[in-house]
Amino acid sequence: MIRLFLLLSALIASLTHAGDNLQRIRFDQQGLQIQYDRDLSLRQKQRLYRWLQQITADFVVGFGQLPRDRIRIRIKKTAANEPVPWGQVNRKVTNEILFLVDPDFSFDDFASDWTAYHEFAHLLIPYRGSGDLWLSEGLASYYQNLLQARANRFSEERMWEKLLAGFERGHEDREWNGTDLESVGDNLGVTRQNMRTHWSGVLYWLTMDTNLRTEGKHSVDSLLADLKNCCQLQQLPARQLVMKLDQLAGFKSKDPRGFEHLFDEYRSSLSMPDHKPVLQRLGVEYRSWFGGIRFDPDAELAPVRQQLAQHP
Repeated sequence: MIRLFLLLSALIASLTHAGDNLQRIRFDQQGLQIQYDRDLSLRQKQRLYRWLQQITADFVVGFGQLPRDRIRIRIKKTAANEPVPWGQVNRKVTNEILFLVDPDFSFDDFASDWTAYHEFAHLLIPYRGSGDLWLSEGLASYYQNLLQARANRFSEERMWEKLLAGFERGHEDREWNGTDLESVGDNLGVTRQNMRTHWSGVLYWLTMDTNLRTEGKHSVDSLLADLKNCCQLQQLPARQLVMKLDQLAGFKSKDPRGFEHLFDEYRSSLSMPDHKPVLQRLGVEYRSWFGGIRFDPDAELAPVRQQLAQHP
């Protein structure tokens, strides 16, 4: 928590007065530009700024830096039964995130909402925004949970509870079983298989992260940082993304340990892949009689499990 306090103190913002609708948050050479809806009061802007400052700090703690060097945030006011009912990434030269917010909610309500972690995490890859949607949505859902655990917004146990509950929801999306994941995910308006799409993607990234860390040379964290350095201004289709990650990891084309090999396996899958083998290796167990998540300290990959919830 001391680290987080010092990080918050290092974030530099341009303060606004009542007539201004722009703010900036800077960390090192990276920055956010925030554009507020004109209908927001100064007090509401201050509350929203404080929320975005926290998200920025949590992302730096949880990933080591922001996902892009320049990010534009647009805040639009709405009335809803939750603080952030909608978020959306618009991929441009300067990537933009739109948040619809109900500013009448408290700072604590905003601080405990997951939407901003999810949308920021979409920017970890220079995705073109269409095709193989499961890959992008899976990454964002994976990191929204890792980031909150790494910033101590909730415990490691709670992180795994959320991941396990998501995998179960993915398995419950059975209506389109027999249709490949690529087709299901790219036609959500028809299939409505959001859970299978998102959580198949989460399992893909968890499996790759586990395999990389087991070999001890890389992690998804380190490879995404390398990907940002080389390619953050590009807009790549999913296959080119995973091929580039294989290149950065030192995997040859179609290496069975690599991103592209597992990508082909998942995109052609006809139902939600089984999450139990990787959780067993990590030593993550759910026991209803125990009251929830239990960790097996003697599991094959228990040290890897501990790494996942720790900041880089």
